Amino acid sequence: MEPLIITNREELVSLLGSRGIDIISWGTGSAKTVDHLLAEVLAGETVFDVRDGRLRRQVTFVSVNVFYEKSDWVHLHLREDRQEFADGRVRRRPDVASVSEKLTSGEDPEEALVRALKEELDVEGQVARIIPLEMMSEQVPSPSYPGLISQCTIFPYRVWLTKQQFRPEGYVEHQPDKTTYFRWENYRGRKPTASVH
Repeated sequence: MEPLIITNREELVSLLGSRGIDIISWGTGSAKTVDHLLAEVLAGETVFDVRDGRLRRQVTFVSVNVFYEKSDWVHLHLREDRQEFADGRVRRRPDVASVSEKLTSGEDPEEALVRALKEELDVEGQVARIIPLEMMSEQVPSPSYPGLISQCTIFPYRVWLTKQQFRPEGYVEHQPDKTTYFRWENYRGRKPTASVH
């Protein structure tokens, strides 16, 4: 199915309206704005199609759970603590991976993984270990864009950082519209393996 081409904000708002998607609540609570979605489209991270009469947002991303091995029996897991938006809103997403990054058109998942670690955690260089997991695909209501269905293709990974990359105080990602805080917590359960977390 051919993707729909969107080149500006007016076209995007018109497309959403023509498909009965009410954007009045976007930009409130935990929802992102129309401008956030437009930025994804213009960056090649999101495309649209229509399936069974419904508009779908197609997005592919890497989902990376980040660990650090303090000892043979103590593993730390990095969690996103919160996002603080420039307008004062705070969003907490307890069930997300440590970091995730949308792929641009034609980008290799492992390239996106490296980019995610750099952009979100300012972590560079070879990590201690990478375990790729089985690709997943799911169609879900978008929590970021209420009323919009997202068809998500997910490349999950587990990554262990080196001692030089480990920051016990956690990590902070600054963006123009929001700041994201990451913190370590003890990994509860058996030693992490190559299963989806």
